[in-house]
Amino acid sequence: MKSNYLLWGGFLFVLAVTIVSLHVPFFWDVTYFAHQADTFYTGGYTLHPLSAEIDTGGFPLYASWMYACWKFFGRSLAVSHLAMLPFLLGIVYEYLKLARKYLDRRMHWFALALLFLEPALGAQSMLMAYDIMLVYFFLAGINALLEKQMWKLSFFLVLLGLCSMRGIWAVVSIGLIQLLLARKEPGQRVLNYLAYLPFLCITAAWAIVHQAYTGWYFFSPVRQLPRGGEELMSARQMARQFGYLVWKIMDSGRVVLWVVLGWLLLQRYRHQCRASTPLNTLLLLVFCPMFVFVGLMVPLSNPSSSRYFMVVFALSGILVCYLLQAVSPGPRRWLMALLAFSLLSGNFWLYPERFSNGWDTSLKVLPYFGLKKEMTAFIREQHIRPEEVATQFPLIDTERLTDLTDADYQYTNAADGPLSEFHYYLHSNVCNTDLLPQIEAIKPTWKLLKEVRSGEVYLSLYENLAWGR
Repeated sequence: MKSNYLLWGGFLFVLAVTIVSLHVPFFWDVTYFAHQADTFYTGGYTLHPLSAEIDTGGFPLYASWMYACWKFFGRSLAVSHLAMLPFLLGIVYEYLKLARKYLDRRMHWFALALLFLEPALGAQSMLMAYDIMLVYFFLAGINALLEKQMWKLSFFLVLLGLCSMRGIWAVVSIGLIQLLLARKEPGQRVLNYLAYLPFLCITAAWAIVHQAYTGWYFFSPVRQLPRGGEELMSARQMARQFGYLVWKIMDSGRVVLWVVLGWLLLQRYRHQCRASTPLNTLLLLVFCPMFVFVGLMVPLSNPSSSRYFMVVFALSGILVCYLLQAVSPGPRRWLMALLAFSLLSGNFWLYPERFSNGWDTSLKVLPYFGLKKEMTAFIREQHIRPEEVATQFPLIDTERLTDLTDADYQYTNAADGPLSEFHYYLHSNVCNTDLLPQIEAIKPTWKLLKEVRSGEVYLSLYENLAWGR
């Protein structure tokens, strides 16, 4: 009964998060997929590949779902947030279902607390992120695998494959987990792996059709992301990318979780030569997707993020709770408090602007949306045309896609020229700018028209006094 109370409490929590987020616009890479959905909404739904600038190569599952919800209930932010609610509820259900397989009842509540305290998952839940789909499909697939429900596993593998390119990586992770778990059951290997056949057929069919229309499969030769394309890197760049990924795995308070996890594992192996079967399984669930994702991200120049590892972070919460069960009550309470505080504080970790801050993976971004509206209102009051204002991603995204307005209100991309050629420049630390030297150079000769601040976020509007001379 208490477990049911916990489940319904989790449902109510994500419902409350969704309700308080109904006004939050599309943000960061999610705007990119909102563009896909908007293309379907305005031009009609088609399975033909999208235009090159918004075609990711994968099946547009997120955009298709969002389009369907807009079609039936209207194109609005509220409908978009509610469209993601079933997947958030599914995450809570599948996560608790998995936790109950390995944890005593006394640890269920803390495992759920670690899930809710995870900065990336919390922020992505409030931003209608497509990765929420991936996390739900992955957890459901893992539960199906552990329960040997191969038809159910097959269903979620297909959905993962249609979700995104990283969904395909997630399928590889599940396959590796199944391969390692099946070492003691050789007689069932071939039959169990038939569950992957529908995924392989559907993914291959989509890739062939896509290539027939576009000339390429999964990696676009022309698509430009906000900060880079899809290219193989040199060995030196790969080493830097690996270091960056390690940082992102440790970022936002998670360094404490990994240190505590490492210490608990060390204590476990010091007093017990062989790990138990449940521990071995949990170790596979956490580290197989981590190694697969890192191994596939290191060679590519695509921007990486903490959100790419949300399934790892979620499962690591169950693993650390499993190990905490063997700790005496006094130290366990201190460790639980330390873990909770570190993850909560991770929402407010802020690095200097020359470093990349994970604005879409922590709650420190929330003041940005109100500040952006305030600055936009000021620009309009001053009768400044948006095309006169240069700025960077994500401020360059049109309000038609971020706020789902009917009008296109969009600033100019500062990448189109040096800042000295623009009349106004709108700067924010949310931009993770690569123009800091230029910005510092113009400050003495440009006029600061307005600056707004809240929390750890600021926006500054500068006017070029030499404009037109």
